[in-house]
Amino acid sequence: IIMKVAKGLPNLQAYVAVHSGEYAVYYPWDHTMVEPTGIPARMGELMSSLSKQCGCNTGPGGKTATYLAFGTAMDYFFEELKVPYSLTFEVYGRSGDGLQAQSSWPVSGKADALVSGKERCLLEFNPENG
Repeated sequence: IIMKVAKGLPNLQAYVAVHSGEYAVYYPWDHTMVEPTGIPARMGELMSSLSKQCGCNTGPGGKTATYLAFGTAMDYFFEELKVPYSLTFEVYGRSGDGLQAQSSWPVSGKADALVSGKERCLLEFNPENG
């Protein structure tokens, strides 16, 4: 539905994907560590401002994150729909300190134990309240 609506909008200037699991703001590309040509001249200024506001990592997704992601909406909107400000906001990182998602987390009360698999996924995407 989003793609259909977006294709019908003339001169679309921004697209924002919202994800959870990290604490960052990314721009293209997600699928490679190479920055694309055609990034708006003020993108660096925007990233700098966002980084100061949120204290999070900012930059090209594939170059800044700890992984590459293929077939993302952000890359599609930038390349195919020519939307200059195509961004992904990663709104939650368990540590809350602006670092990328960790591959494992210490288990409370078990200093040397690490969480992985389904338990890690539950912890990553379901922040504790309070």
